[in-house]
Amino acid sequence: MTTKHMQITRVFGILLFTLVVRPAFGQGEIFIPISDGGVQEIDCESGSVYVFTDDNSGSTDAQDPYSSQNYSITFCPSTPGDAIVVDFILVDLETNFNPNNNDVLEVFNGMPGSPSLGNITSTQTDAQATIFNDTGCLTFDWTVNNGAGDNHVGWIGIITCDA
Repeated sequence: MTTKHMQITRVFGILLFTLVVRPAFGQGEIFIPISDGGVQEIDCESGSVYVFTDDNSGSTDAQDPYSSQNYSITFCPSTPGDAIVVDFILVDLETNFNPNNNDVLEVFNGMPGSPSLGNITSTQTDAQATIFNDTGCLTFDWTVNNGAGDNHVGWIGIITCDA
């Protein structure tokens, strides 16, 4: 279930309209913060909605800023031959003029030690295990270089399986 909001902005005297669609949580989703760590099996056949978040500083509210802890987590499909897909619907990470000081969520194509697929930097960046990955797993490494200054809220991703 989603909720829709209309955002109206005035730029140089011109009105801009943006339709913002946000998930409405509270429908029995399974939240998995990165702080759970280890290998998490995603039951591809259950019909459950899996929500991947930052650590939310230990809170259960997915909108709380993240802490200064580094973490790693791996998601694997319960069904052999399936591949994990994570669709990021919110990404708000601390950045800096020096990119070496950015907070980074890096995704790897398989179990820890697998090749990197790159960094998650925006909601236009999704992650999917490739055909070269026989496990169907994805590993995420979270490195905090700055902390959640300015109350950056981290990320929310919806985990699904692709057959």
